[in-house]
Amino acid sequence: MRSFTVLSLAVAAFAVGCSGSSHSPVSPLAAFVRFDSLTTVSTDGQSWQAFAVSNVGQSTAFHVKVYWHFTGQDPTRTSLTQPSDLAKGQTGLAATVPLGNPAWTFPSAPDSIRWAESP
Repeated sequence: MRSFTVLSLAVAAFAVGCSGSSHSPVSPLAAFVRFDSLTTVSTDGQSWQAFAVSNVGQSTAFHVKVYWHFTGQDPTRTSLTQPSDLAKGQTGLAATVPLGNPAWTFPSAPDSIRWAESP
């Protein structure tokens, strides 16, 4: 009887040890960059319209690029964000067109935002 109790306790302890959270699978942390607003940036004395984007995900987004087009035209333009890698919670700016351009060329929002999960 005593050996049965010892065996039962050993099996129970083993089962509890194997079901702990330290052995459970961990889901990968993902980056997620979203468009926040339009803003103005100044570079070398020239003012540009820019997209403000933020990484609201749980890891760094690398090589962030914003894609957009002129209203009524087909070609897609690409802007790198500054900084190009956005840590969790960080904001970046992607310049689009100089403010001296005709108003109809100003994009109102990005077509898409892309990034890499690793450097």
